[in-house]
This record gives sequence, C-alpha cells and structure tokens, in this order.
Amino acid sequence: MSYTLKSAREERAYWLLECSIAGICEVDAHGRCTYCNAVAAHMVGYEVQELVGAVLHDAIHPGGKLLTPAECSICQTLKNAQGLKLGQPAARTQGVLSHKDGTAVPVSFSAVQVVVDGLQGAVMSFCDDSQRQQLEGELRERTAELAESEQRKTEFIATLAHELRNPLAPIRTALQVMRKAADDATSMAQVREVMERQLSQMVRLVNDLLDISRLTSGLMTLQKERVALAEILSVALEASGPLMTDAKNPLNLDIPKEPIYLYADATRLTQVFTNILNNAAQYSPTGSPISVRVELDIETVRIDIADSGVGIAPEALNRIFDMFTRVGRETGGANAGLGVGLNLARRLVEMHEGRLVASSEGLGKGSHFLITLPLSGPKVMERTNKDLPPSEAARDATRILLVDDNVDAAASLSLLLQLGGHITQIAHDGPEALRLAAEFKPDIVLLDLGLPGMNGYEVARSIRGNPDLGQPFLAAVTGWGSPEDRRKSKEAGFDEHLTKPVDISIIELLLASLPTRPSASRIPPVENGHEIDTSS
Repeated sequence: MSYTLKSAREERAYWLLECSIAGICEVDAHGRCTYCNAVAAHMVGYEVQELVGAVLHDAIHPGGKLLTPAECSICQTLKNAQGLKLGQPAARTQGVLSHKDGTAVPVSFSAVQVVVDGLQGAVMSFCDDSQRQQLEGELRERTAELAESEQRKTEFIATLAHELRNPLAPIRTALQVMRKAADDATSMAQVREVMERQLSQMVRLVNDLLDISRLTSGLMTLQKERVALAEILSVALEASGPLMTDAKNPLNLDIPKEPIYLYADATRLTQVFTNILNNAAQYSPTGSPISVRVELDIETVRIDIADSGVGIAPEALNRIFDMFTRVGRETGGANAGLGVGLNLARRLVEMHEGRLVASSEGLGKGSHFLITLPLSGPKVMERTNKDLPPSEAARDATRILLVDDNVDAAASLSLLLQLGGHITQIAHDGPEALRLAAEFKPDIVLLDLGLPGMNGYEVARSIRGNPDLGQPFLAAVTGWGSPEDRRKSKEAGFDEHLTKPVDISIIELLLASLPTRPSASRIPPVENGHEIDTSS
C-alpha cells in the first residue's frame, strides 16, 4: 500500500509512525482501516496491504468470533474515543486481539478521536502485553517462592536455636551433678554418658550444616572405593541403635546372604542410612517396628527403610526433600530436626548416581524411604592391612605441644592425651608457643588459629622459618573450616587442618600416622570422622 505524502511535515509524521515500537492504526467513522504501520500488521499476523481498507473489527477478535462493538472492549474504547471532543485525553483499555493463526494477543490499547479533511475517525495505539504478562506471572511466582523460602529460613533459625539449646540443658545439669557428686562413681558414669550423647547430637547438627554448605558450593567430593553394603548398613545401624533402643523399636532385617559391593564413599552412605534410620526412630511410636529390606537387581540394589510411625501427608511428599522443610512439625513429631537432613541425604545419594524417594499412605500410616544405588563399577583393590596406620601398641609416646588461648580446652585435651600415654606441654599464646617449641622439641603441634596478638598462621610461619625448632608436624585445630581457611593454613606451613570439636579418635589416628611421614603417605585428611577434600 503506497501513500502520497503532500509535504515534508507529513513525511516526517509518516516515518515517526513507521519507526514506532507500538502498533498504530487509523480508522474512519465506520471502523475501516485507513492506515496501519508495520508493527500493527505484524502483531496480528497480516501484511499492511491486508489491513488497510478492511473493517478492523473483523480482524481483531480472538478465536474467529465476531463480537459486536458493545461486546468488544477495544471496539467500545474506539467508540468512546470517537465520542470524545477534540483535545480530550485518549481512551485507554486492555484487551485481546486475534492473530491471523487464531492465537490470542493480549494488548494495552488507547484511542483518540481525529478529524482529517472534515472526516471523523480515530487513531489507535496498542502494545503487545504477552511478555509483560509473562514477566508479571513469573514475578508473582518468584515472589511467592521467596516468601516461602524466607518463612522456611525464619523457622530454621528458630529451630536451630531450639535444637542447640536442647543438648546444652542436660550438659549444664550434668556439670552441676559432677560438682556435687564427684565421689559417686555411678553418678559420674551416668552424667558422662549424658554429656557424650548430647555432645554427639550437637556435632551432628553442625556437621549437617557444614555438609550442606559444601554441597551448595560444589566443594564436596566423594572418596569412592569398592565397599560392602553390609558393612555400611552395620555401621549405620550401630549409630542409630541408641535412638531405637530408647524408643524400644524392634528392628526387622531382610538382607541377602551373598555379599553386595558398591563403588561408593562408605562414610557418606553411612551418613545417608543413619539419617533415615534416625528419622524412622524419631517419628515412630514407642515399640513400633522399623524394617530394612535389601533387594538385589541386575545392575542396582534397592534399600527400603520403612517405619510405622506418623507418616507423611500427600501434599508434603513433594517437598520433604526441600531445604529447611520440617515435616515433623506438621505431623506432630516431637523432634523435627533442622530440615536439612533429608535434603543432604538425597543429594549424597544422587552424587552416587542413585535415587532416594519417599512414599507414605498418609498421616499415621508410616513411611518408606527407598534408596536405589548402582552396584560396584570399576574394579578397585580392597584395602589391605598395609594401608592402615600402625596400631597404637606399636607406637612410642609422642611429644605434643598444645597451643590454645581457651584454657579449659587446652587443659582437658592435654589430660586426655596424657591418659593415652603421650607427653604434653601447653601454651596459650604465640610467643609462649615458640619458646616451648624450642625447649620441648615436640613431635607435633596442635595449634589454634585464633590466638591473641600473634595468630596461629604467624606462629606456623615462624616455626617453619626456624630450622632450630625441629620442624614438627603442624596441625591447625580451629573452628574455621572453609576452603579459604584451609588454603591459608596450607600456605602458612600446616600439615593438617582439623575443625573443632575434634574427636580424640581422630587425633589418635593422626598421631599413629606420624612415623609414616612425609605427608604424601599420610592418612587422608579428616574432619570429625569424615575424610575431606583439600585440593581446593
């Protein structure tokens, strides 16, 4: 369709309309299109020539249904515009156009009356709202997700405080009992058991949080080897035993007699099974059974852990593996946990190329957690005795320098190591540590990083820079355990990086490895009983 432009002013106006990002049409008093730009034609799937001269009403209705002007919001707006006096604001609305292929095109629409050469008409402008509506929908969904996430985080923080206070209360009471009944061997044995059990609970909570952080940051790696499934389940059942014993939950095992081997990280899979078994014990009534059933397939093994406890509501099944989700609160569980355990378990199983799914017939009808894992892949030589550290009996007494500004922590660890046959000295700051290192000539220095004045990094550099100090084995013992902290300790000259609280068995294992140095032949780095990746 060609237009005859009468003046430069008309030509400028024409090109302004053609360059507009909005669709623009002009219609006469009968609704016939006298002009439209390419944007308007493209928006509804026509060529400009097809629309100019046509009655616009016939082309703009979705689904091919012709609406009367009274039924069509756009036509009604156009009619309103034609009733406006010149110079009045444009009539505006939102509506739907029909694309030539029949699909609906949502638009924002405005119209204003014009009179050209004494003839009344209207000019319309409309913008495609499809993207805006899509973005608004996505924004609403994202806002809802953020609100739900924020709610879960708020509940998580409150729960974390609650879960950490729970073990602190009996520990404080136990300490008071120890002060009043120091000579009563029976009472002392009872409170030691209480403190050990509650401390293990706190360590488990902190470890779960650290593991989730590593997984989220992509820093967790698996130490895979050929392992027997029965051994992993045995360790997990032993770890969950106290909970099941307290709740008097009978355990039903259905495990094939033939050995089943996996190519897996035994520590991490033990963590998965222990987590699920603990949940089963926590959410089951006293005396109700828990079952572990193992089924072998051609290439996979399925481990079904079932309980007859509180069950899971159907609407909760899809989100019990979400971070910070605590189904226990919804189902009345007395010990709902932090809401990270199942998320951690699923992600660890998926790192083993397996699947973890939950099922339940509803509240009060128990739960099933089915873990599917691939059978042993690459042929990996089994561990032999020569891979293990020397026994404690074959080890001479070790000279240990403890450096920690926490007086109680240093004194208690020193006493524990002395009971194990080692020789210890204690320093509470950097200068004292360097003085004792020169006099005592320790085999190993267990060195806190957050010392007053001269920090642990500086102490390590001074030891490494002075050959007269004997170059002992340096192990950082600290509450800081991020990859950046490990990098800094390695650069400062540390041989090992342990995070508090460190189990005495980990220190004993480290001490047992000392005769087998250099560091390349040492045992894998450990943190609270788990091997860790120090490559980063």
